[in-house]
Amino acid sequence: MGEVVTAERFSYSPGEAFYDEALLPGGAPRPTYAELFRRMSEIGAGELADRVAAGAVATGVAFGGERDPRPFHVDPVPRVFGAEEWERLAAGLVQRVRALDSFVADVYGDRTIVDAGVVPAGVIESCDHLEPRLAELPAPATRIGVAGLDVVRGADGVLRVLEDNVRTPSGTAYMTAARDSVAAALPELSGARRPLDDAFRALGRALSAGEASVVLLSDGPSNSAWYEHRRIADEVGIRLVTLADLRTAGGRLHANGRPVDVVYRRTDEDRLTDERGELTS
Repeated sequence: MGEVVTAERFSYSPGEAFYDEALLPGGAPRPTYAELFRRMSEIGAGELADRVAAGAVATGVAFGGERDPRPFHVDPVPRVFGAEEWERLAAGLVQRVRALDSFVADVYGDRTIVDAGVVPAGVIESCDHLEPRLAELPAPATRIGVAGLDVVRGADGVLRVLEDNVRTPSGTAYMTAARDSVAAALPELSGARRPLDDAFRALGRALSAGEASVVLLSDGPSNSAWYEHRRIADEVGIRLVTLADLRTAGGRLHANGRPVDVVYRRTDEDRLTDERGELTS
């Protein structure tokens, strides 16, 4: 059992340029972290780290290609949000992704944002990843089905979005693997956790319409997120394919001889094309 650390033993001052999410000035834990720190003191930081690491290894989670897999490091100290702050953050992120989805739809649609003088046409036309051919296709109900937003907390304690990743964001499988590892090491705190069970089901709903045939397209075992590609395909219940598995016949795309309705591309275009922009096999 580890030593119980109390705030009275230390003087802690994070400084004005830094906001400590876990500790108050002086060293006492913030209310949202109090129970976690109590349990960590009972277990011991080293023992907790070992338990979480062992849990990650047991799940097989790794980062890196199949030839060079690296264990996925999971921080044994989970980031804790109070319910009120979490609700506010979640609502803001949902609103932001919906705004981004509307922007992308407008870029490939009427471009009212350009006519209104909000975004210059040159900014859109010079974008590296603009795909003019998409404007010729029927508009989908949702342009951004999966988004990965990097959130940071400023020195004033306010949460802000640092970066929007909406093309091929990774993280769903790693998020659930990290949660599982920490949950196994700290089972006493399970009642305070929000469930993640719906993450893969929500992804499946975003990809499928009715009885659509869906495949996950990867560039293969060399991809650093190869673990996630396999985990997503397995959890969602879709086929994992590479370009070598795809063929066109009779005006339809097929994967290993079976028709395909939806392709969920999990890698950037430059990993699927050669220097001339042609698809590789």
